[in-house]
Amino acid sequence: MDLGVIKEFTVIVDPSRIAERVRVLILCKVPADRLADLPEELGKLESVKEVHTLAGSYNLALKMELREIGEITRFVHERLSGAMDVEVLIVSNTFKEECEATLTLTRRSG
Repeated sequence: MDLGVIKEFTVIVDPSRIAERVRVLILCKVPADRLADLPEELGKLESVKEVHTLAGSYNLALKMELREIGEITRFVHERLSGAMDVEVLIVSNTFKEECEATLTLTRRSG
């Protein structure tokens, strides 16, 4: 942390142990002019856990945790109303999930 390499420490909680949650992946194609500000706007929402811009058929991907399945439709209609294409995938099982990076630090002499 003193070197500025590590910004913060985090804890990954298993949501199924504390409350029932619906985990969702959303792939969407949004107009190019919305791609400038929409990822940052969505990233501020508590239910949105990850936001990624993509190259390919879709240009935006979201990972979300919601309290109930009915929130998905509301989210898509309210937050992604300008999207040209939206695909919602409900996560049924997670087999691997990582939130880590491997770093190699080298001390410079002198």
